[in-house]
Amino acid sequence: MRYRIEKIVEKVPIINNEISMLDAIRVFTEKHIPILVLKDTYITIDRILEMLLHHRENLCDVLLSDVSPYGVKLNAFMKRTSFRNIIMKVSTLSGKYAIVKSDKASILGAITPRSLFSYFKKYLTLNDMRYFLYRNIGNRITPNTSIIGVIKRMLRNKSIFSAVLFRGKFKGVISSYDILSLILEKDTLEKIMEEKYGYYYETSVSYLGYSYDSVIDSKMINTSRLRSILSKYSNVAVVSNESLECFIDDYKLIEYTKKKLVFRWYDRL
Repeated sequence: MRYRIEKIVEKVPIINNEISMLDAIRVFTEKHIPILVLKDTYITIDRILEMLLHHRENLCDVLLSDVSPYGVKLNAFMKRTSFRNIIMKVSTLSGKYAIVKSDKASILGAITPRSLFSYFKKYLTLNDMRYFLYRNIGNRITPNTSIIGVIKRMLRNKSIFSAVLFRGKFKGVISSYDILSLILEKDTLEKIMEEKYGYYYETSVSYLGYSYDSVIDSKMINTSRLRSILSKYSNVAVVSNESLECFIDDYKLIEYTKKKLVFRWYDRL
């Protein structure tokens, strides 16, 4: 059987001109993709969160400056490398992302938690997913958590998603895209330009809208729905009577894919 490397990558925006952090944030929120390819480097949405955390005293200056110096290194593979070698190397990497190039100058796409899982999802079984799910509660916050508090929690958990709970009841999911979208709101951006950074950082997540797109009722859980939701949203919340039984974020998803699904595929070669 011939495997095509195109099947495990997502198309990512390629920006050849200088771009400010603010404009990069606009692209992230519009495209809902976790990686941007710049002229000589890459910027991830996780890196943007790090910048928001470490530049709380000069956020205005950083937002308006070129984002390229804050780029990150990502493992890159050539398309001509065998599919099996790429997969086995990716499965040993500690990061969530990798780049695949058509040649030295052309980017084919990025390997992300969503794209890797989407390819290997057929090897998911409900038994091992349940085993994985119910031992990984995932990243949780409360509605009164501040934006800076959420950023710290996401970075600590290496995730771009958080489940929101209030008095034990599940309220929904927020993402890093939601956190970045708040910067782009007119009132928030004006305050940031006036260097009144607390207006942004101290806002509670209750101000943000919560998503229910990745929610599954525990009574309705099955392999088909899990495969569909995880392939589309990179996270899943399993809920029973408003109680969160489990939350799998993007970091736990790619770890599961590497440790379970990839090696199940390899055993069947």
